[in-house]
Amino acid sequence: MSDVEAERSLKQYGLSVLCAAVLLFVAFFGAYSGNRSQSERQSPPINVNPQVIAAVEDDNKQEKNTDILLTIFTSLLVGVGFLQYLSLRSTDEATKRAANAAQKSADAAQKSAEVATQTLIMSRRAWVRADVKPSSSLTLDRENTKACVSVTVTNVGNTPALHVFPHVRLAANIKGDNVCSLLKVHRDVWQKARSELSSNGIALFSDERFPKTALSGYFDSVPAAAEINWDLAFSKKLEKIPLYLVGCVDYTFATDHDNHHQTRFIYQIKGKDGQDIALQDKTVYNWTLDEVWQYGKYAD
Repeated sequence: MSDVEAERSLKQYGLSVLCAAVLLFVAFFGAYSGNRSQSERQSPPINVNPQVIAAVEDDNKQEKNTDILLTIFTSLLVGVGFLQYLSLRSTDEATKRAANAAQKSADAAQKSAEVATQTLIMSRRAWVRADVKPSSSLTLDRENTKACVSVTVTNVGNTPALHVFPHVRLAANIKGDNVCSLLKVHRDVWQKARSELSSNGIALFSDERFPKTALSGYFDSVPAAAEINWDLAFSKKLEKIPLYLVGCVDYTFATDHDNHHQTRFIYQIKGKDGQDIALQDKTVYNWTLDEVWQYGKYAD
């Protein structure tokens, strides 16, 4: 029994004792009042006709019997009332116990159903792995910065993945940038992907990889729009700019069709010398992607 339940039981016990004390007081007070009225009755005068004395004594006996009956009736009434109180209290406690037991049973059933659902999802779900590589030159221009990447997806789960689609974006990690910060752009990408299903998404069966060969559609040349605060970059007179490719592969599957699942990634873009991209470079041909382990390699 918890402390709260123990305190509640103690209060109920005290209330029961108080009610019993009040009822007993009423009963004894009625008896006392009857005896007092009996003692206060006047005795007949001595020099009175014996017939009158007999009549008075007869009246006194009748009144005494009436007081006794009244006391008995009051006591019975008190007893019945107390028994009713005990019965109602017992019924109330039984009802509360039944309600608590029913609530605990319902909570346990709900928890069991949730565990069963999660177990089903985990045992019969899709897991999509994403491999990202450059597939075009990188164009750096204040008005038109763009790059394309190939995204190869593989379902390593045991059920088909549905609506599989990649979402990628370019971002720059410039100190003091509160408009197009790296993590903000990344968060915007996967939040937008969760909000809608792509009409161009594909179905990917277990152990299937797509695309199987190069130049096989959109996945081989996914454009990455840029969100870069160029004004801040030029105001800081940066010679090189730390560029990143951020994105995710969004998908669903049959056993959890109401929720989006994602494999997210962040890559740092490096030039041919393995260094950050220089601002004066308008076109970079041999650029590479270095995975950022701190924020990449996420899957749900």
